[in-house]
Amino acid sequence: MPEPSTVPAAAEAPAAAPAPYAAGTGSTPLAQDAAAFAQLSYRERLALKRQDPEAYAALRG
Repeated sequence: MPEPSTVPAAAEAPAAAPAPYAAGTGSTPLAQDAAAFAQLSYRERLALKRQDPEAYAALRG
């Protein structure tokens, strides 16, 4: 009989990618232009940087 694992199941699962929306709410899409980028929160900018580094660099200007 196999021995039960002492590691919680959540610790064994791979980390999920950050949500492409504001704080994971799905209410605010990522910036498409400089004006929208200027209004993004820190978490939104971080999600954009992780998802599309080239677009982040272009919008950051």
